Amino acid sequence: MTKYTSLYMAGAGSTGEGIITAAGGRNAGTAAGLKGNPQIGLEAIVAANPDIIIIPMPAEAGNKFKAELLAEPSLAAVPAVKNGKVYVVPPSLYTTNSFANVRAVEHLAHILWPAEFPVADPPQFSLAGQAAR
Repeated sequence: MTKYTSLYMAGAGSTGEGIITAAGGRNAGTAAGLKGNPQIGLEAIVAANPDIIIIPMPAEAGNKFKAELLAEPSLAAVPAVKNGKVYVVPPSLYTTNSFANVRAVEHLAHILWPAEFPVADPPQFSLAGQAAR
């Protein structure tokens, strides 16, 4: 979910859905019938009723949006808000169609399943200065 001039939520066929599914999660936007990355209102968040909200935005703007969501009275009963499970994540991993999505899946797996994936920032697949094998 992002907020720039409007709210947007990942639905069926989106990069966000692919990352969530690959990490073993269920995309609440898809379950609520959303397709692509549509513009939404607060009522769509209530209808989707997510257990976790992922915010792929730069830290400053993402944390401001997170605070707005957590303080919004109409979202108080939404499990993600009620339980404080709203996460600002690196947009460079989550909002691109590239190999970075693999890192997003690893990152999200840690958020979803911390006991099974205890490393929040797994090592890079290749290190600078080393040839690919």
